[in-house]
Amino acid sequence: MSGVLLHGAGMVDADESKRKPLSAVFGFDVVPGSNYTKCTVRFVSDYARSRIGLRNFKIIYNAIVSSTEPERNSELGRIFEILVFKLLHAGWNISMTVLSKHSQLGKEVPHSVKPGSGELEWIAPGKGLRARVYSKMKAMPLVEDVGSEPIFFASNFPVIDAADARNHGYSVTVAQIKQIEISTLKSLRQALDLREQLLHIVFLVPEGYKPPRLSPEELYNLPDVRFYVAEVPSPLVQEKQWKAVFVNPEAT
Repeated sequence: MSGVLLHGAGMVDADESKRKPLSAVFGFDVVPGSNYTKCTVRFVSDYARSRIGLRNFKIIYNAIVSSTEPERNSELGRIFEILVFKLLHAGWNISMTVLSKHSQLGKEVPHSVKPGSGELEWIAPGKGLRARVYSKMKAMPLVEDVGSEPIFFASNFPVIDAADARNHGYSVTVAQIKQIEISTLKSLRQALDLREQLLHIVFLVPEGYKPPRLSPEELYNLPDVRFYVAEVPSPLVQEKQWKAVFVNPEAT
């Protein structure tokens, strides 16, 4: 696992004789412009990422918080995202900090995520992904009412990665800057049939991280969207909380 965990899915030599999957767990992505001489190591699927044990998650987490440019490491970021899904699925009392400037900037807002039932699952990528996500979310109650079990999306879904209410979504990120098109937010609101209701978006970042800077600046002042940030507890410090998330915490 060192290619992914210790080197941050970094570059490794990949001459023609070695251009094969590492195993049923790992694969290669060729680095653009390298003429097939360099590649990045990655897990073959989100399912494989979700089976990482607590010990290796600590290594991943440490690699993320130690990096000066963690957003450049898409593999570690995706692993972090999937494992945060596990935390949300297990149920989590979150302390969110308001980022929107016209809505009590800096105020701490508590929020409880209801535990999910059964195994962690996410809406898989493929044809009609957006329609399937929107259909699931539109069936959920509003966060102002009662909220519901969280649902999780495949990578590259716009703006949010998970939701526990029709108007309450999460974006798991290690990026220092979050660029979001205002037109994309408008389309999301329309797809979810949000009229007078606010859309709440919570950025989930590693513990001790600064909130991501929103771009463009107008995002801080949108009248119908509220942004928050919440820190994901460190497995290096909050081990007990994470042990409850992993079926077998001692596994690698």
